[in-house]
Amino acid sequence: NDPMCRKPFPWDKAQQDLELLSLYQRIAVIRRKSKALRHGGCQVVFAAGDVLVFARVWQRNACWWP
Repeated sequence: NDPMCRKPFPWDKAQQDLELLSLYQRIAVIRRKSKALRHGGCQVVFAAGDVLVFARVWQRNACWWP
C-alpha cells in the first residue's frame, strides 16, 4: 500500500481527460458483453509494418480488432 501511488492522478476535474475516460468506459462495456474478449485466446490474423490485426476467439464467438 503505497500512499503516493495516486499522487500523479489529476484530481482536479478541470485537468481530467474526460474523452479518454469515455473511451475506457465504452471499451469496458464491449468487453463485458463479449465472451471472446473475456475468455478467448489471441490469434494474430495479419501483421506487416505498422499494421497488426488479431482476433480473440472463445468457442464460436470471435472478436476482431484491426
